[in-house]
Amino acid sequence: MIHRIIVFVVLVIIILNLVFGVNIIDTTKLGFDHCGSFICGDPKMEVYKLKDLVDTKNEGSVLVSHNILLNRSYSENVVSIIKVRLVMFLLDPLLHSEKKLHYRVGENMIYRIIVFIVLVLLVLNLVFAANVIDTTKLGFDHCGSFICGDPKMEVYKLKDLVDNKNEGSVLVSHNILLNRCRKTTGGCCPNTQLCTASKKEQICIKFKFQYISFDAPVEKYIVVENHLNCSCQTKENYVQEGGFTMKDKCEV
Repeated sequence: MIHRIIVFVVLVIIILNLVFGVNIIDTTKLGFDHCGSFICGDPKMEVYKLKDLVDTKNEGSVLVSHNILLNRSYSENVVSIIKVRLVMFLLDPLLHSEKKLHYRVGENMIYRIIVFIVLVLLVLNLVFAANVIDTTKLGFDHCGSFICGDPKMEVYKLKDLVDNKNEGSVLVSHNILLNRCRKTTGGCCPNTQLCTASKKEQICIKFKFQYISFDAPVEKYIVVENHLNCSCQTKENYVQEGGFTMKDKCEV
């Protein structure tokens, strides 16, 4: 009977630890990589309130502040590459035509020039023409299935999370993935509400820190917030982005 009681107590402790135990991200492990397949690539969809996009100059207000979805990558490299490739693509046929201009003069060449000009105008229209989102249409809904619910993954540099108090530096600034509910990336909500965290957890991050006054690095911890679920609320919850206090052990 005593043996059974001991086994039962051990099992209860294990289960409680799994349910209520703190999730520790140990960056000191050899070959630590928290990113996996979360690699920079496609832009992420974000939701904006129409009233926040419009500069009214205090002359009035947007009649209905719809949710507007826009893709964001926070980089102009892709745009620059596309423009360069289009310019080169347009120049090649022109140079090719100029070379032949000395050999073919007549209706055939004029026809080719006209076709080329028409194609250039079409391409320029496709490249520079504005995509119009008409919010005045009856039953306008830009959100579709982009509804507030699941938090989105974001990547942080470990050194940006730690408050080092100018006493040293993080030995290796790994990438750390945290789930976040935000008013832009979390999903769409009614006009008077914002997508924010409704359920959270505390996570310990273990890392090595090099003090200026010490020869050898020491192990430190920070406790950060991780979002588990998002919901539409009237007030956005504060999210600490950095400056977490270093601790000697994992204390939640």
